[in-house]
Amino acid sequence: MLLKGIDVSKYQGLIDWDVLRGKVDFVIIRASYGMHDTDEMWERNYAEAKRVGVPIGAYHYFYYGDEVKHRKEVDNFLVQLAGKELAYPAFIDFEEADPKFNPPLGALPREKITVYALEALNRIRQAGFKPGIYANKHWLTNHLEAAKLPEDVTVWLAEYNTRPTYSGRYHMWQYTDQGSMDGITSRGLDMNYYFTEV
Repeated sequence: MLLKGIDVSKYQGLIDWDVLRGKVDFVIIRASYGMHDTDEMWERNYAEAKRVGVPIGAYHYFYYGDEVKHRKEVDNFLVQLAGKELAYPAFIDFEEADPKFNPPLGALPREKITVYALEALNRIRQAGFKPGIYANKHWLTNHLEAAKLPEDVTVWLAEYNTRPTYSGRYHMWQYTDQGSMDGITSRGLDMNYYFTEV
């Protein structure tokens, strides 16, 4: 069975969730990013999606390769998730390579990035949420040892193509960042498929 969903953040602006009601099977909402920042639309998007009955997942965008800072990022995510009910996973978003983060996550060896991922996913699991990881094909192939991800981890692949070419295991596919839907006025919407059987 194929489910269709979107992921959103503050960049989608003020979403009309009543218009979206019944038009998507799920939404993944950005909760936080970095060590201290909360997505300014997280609480509203969570409350509104819940009100109209759209099943919810969440994600945190990670910046830092520094071990202490990375753990503070996990802390931040878990603070935002406290008290929330998610039908879909809590995803760690691994894609940052900008050197201004000194070092960024993407500057580390893939073995170290994998250790970071496993630690973050375990903490999410221990907090009572289903763990998931978001990454593009390049990251899953070259920056992560994807085969080491536990079976209970939902892998969310970003690959903008007519069909995925990634040969590893994945459960969700972000197939474009140029979608659109009634109720969302911003340009460029991330669209996703969730495969209930992979």
